[in-house]
Amino acid sequence: MTGVRTPVPPLVCEYHGKIAFQYKSSERKKLEEEGWRIIGNSGDQWSDILGTNTGERTFKLPDPLYYYIA
Repeated sequence: MTGVRTPVPPLVCEYHGKIAFQYKSSERKKLEEEGWRIIGNSGDQWSDILGTNTGERTFKLPDPLYYYIA
């Protein structure tokens, strides 16, 4: 498809004093209110995929930094 541009939603990186999953949920809600549709949501921390407005599918990714081998 030549000449087709897909807009990209803003990247959210700051919490502004809120608990991580509450902040991420509120930012996802804002994106949906602006007309964005969240189809997939992925992250290596549970706060990335918990809460509201998580999208149609969520994917919890492994994070070897936090992985503990017993």
